[in-house]
Amino acid sequence: ALGAQQDSTQAPVYQRIDGIVAVVGDEIVLASDIHDRVTQAKLEGRTVTDDNECGLLESVLFEKLLLHNARLDGLEVTDAEVLGEIDRRLTYYMQMFGSVEAFEAEYGKSVAEWKAEFNEPVREQILAQKMQAEIDQSVRSPPAQVQDYFDAIPTDSLPLIPEELSY
Repeated sequence: ALGAQQDSTQAPVYQRIDGIVAVVGDEIVLASDIHDRVTQAKLEGRTVTDDNECGLLESVLFEKLLLHNARLDGLEVTDAEVLGEIDRRLTYYMQMFGSVEAFEAEYGKSVAEWKAEFNEPVREQILAQKMQAEIDQSVRSPPAQVQDYFDAIPTDSLPLIPEELSY
C-alpha cells in the first residue's frame, strides 16, 4: 500500500505504508510483520543488524509454513490458550517496564488495545508451535544422524530438485 504526500510546488511523493514481502501457502507476510519483529527484538534488548533482521524474516517464513500446515491438518487453538499466553506476556512486560503507564507510553496504546491487537498473532504463534510439536513427535532420527546420512551420499548421485522458492 502506498500513501501520497503532496507539496503544492512538487509532484506527489509516494511513501510505502505496507506491502507483501512473501506468501507461504495461503499465509502472507507483510513488511509490517517484519518491522514488528524488529521492534520486539529491540524492546527485548537485542541488537538488530541486517543479518539478524534477515534471520527474523526467516523465522516468520518458517512460522507461516507451520501455520499453513497446521490449518491443513485441522489443528485448533482455544481462546483460553490465547488469553493465557497474552496474560503471560503482559505480566512479563509489566515487570520489564515497571508500571502500566510506562508500558502504555512505550507501546503508544492502552493495555486493552495491545491485547486486542496481539490476539490473532498470538493465536497463530500457538498454532505454529502445536504444528512444530506434532512434527517433532513423529521424528525418530536425531538431526545429526540425518545429516550424516545425507553427507554420505555422493553429490553426483543427488537428483536435481526444481526451484520452488524464489525471492
